[in-house]
Amino acid sequence: YVKECSNLMDTPEQTLMNELNKIIRKRFSDKNKFVREDVIPEQDIISVEAKTPEIESILENQERELIRILLMHGTKEIFFTELNEDNRNVDVAIKIAEYITFDIRNDDLSFNNPDYQKIFDEIASEIDKGIFHDERYFINHHDENILKIAVDILSSRYELSENWKKHRILVKTENNMLKYAVTSTLFSLKAKKLDLLITENQKELKRAKTEEDFLILQHKHIELKKTSLLINKE
Repeated sequence: YVKECSNLMDTPEQTLMNELNKIIRKRFSDKNKFVREDVIPEQDIISVEAKTPEIESILENQERELIRILLMHGTKEIFFTELNEDNRNVDVAIKIAEYITFDIRNDDLSFNNPDYQKIFDEIASEIDKGIFHDERYFINHHDENILKIAVDILSSRYELSENWKKHRILVKTENNMLKYAVTSTLFSLKAKKLDLLITENQKELKRAKTEEDFLILQHKHIELKKTSLLINKE
């Protein structure tokens, strides 16, 4: 397996990937007769090119937008409909900062940008104490770096796209607008996080030296893709 792979080292990347996948499937089929040809789809093993810089750039924007929502709207409340003890629908209020920090922590996510992570950690730490800060706290922050970032982010006031209005995506109430902004931004962030994990896993697949390593990474790839499909569907 390793010898055959080494013979492909001077081959263009996509051709190498196609040949590598063929070798892997043949080896697995010979060794494990129960492995079907369709278990490891050729095009799904490794993409044509891993666009890590592009994904990281989009992820940076998603992280920035989430921090912007936390700074601008963290103290505001959004409502979710839940069933009470009488099995009736009731609206339950939760502060945006509390909802976001819980969701991020619950999925054990972190920010790639260390400055955004620092701001998030401070917000989460204060919430743990029952303290909710509005944007004024951050534009007067004692840490000059956080202050600079907060001023920069808060000075970028976004307007809703005309396409939203055209396609009636724009909802009328502030609560629904904020709820949509919060949930869609969280889903977008998670989607890009998964894209980055998938890309990094694909790189590991390319470097796999044993069949066992490849099987483990391929299983991880399949699970990441399943989760990615669910998140993007939402």
